[in-house]
Amino acid sequence: MSQPLTLEVLLVVEELANGDWLAWPFADREKVAYARERDDVLEEQELFLRDHLAMLPAGELARFDPTGEARLHRVEVPLQLAGLPERMSIPEPLSFPCLVVPDAKHAWVVVLPLDHALWVEDPE
Repeated sequence: MSQPLTLEVLLVVEELANGDWLAWPFADREKVAYARERDDVLEEQELFLRDHLAMLPAGELARFDPTGEARLHRVEVPLQLAGLPERMSIPEPLSFPCLVVPDAKHAWVVVLPLDHALWVEDPE
């Protein structure tokens, strides 16, 4: 009898403004779980992924097993434009959560809300 395969799936977990939670695997943003509590959304993802990943061919399954140490980084983007009247100024910067996935001396940076990836030669 073969041993079951164990994967550590990288999940993106987000708290919504209303206090509810979303979680999805970094490898497939379409597999979103939604719950009112953080523990519930993680349990929902675990139960779903256990069944879903068991049915995937090896090539697709490999996408769910990240290599390297990924970390979350938040980028603050100021939105103040020169020449705008004071009443139209936006004092708070826009915050973008990004996932930084190292690759040797470089890194992939994924801007999560935009679902956009960038190659960064020097992540420092």
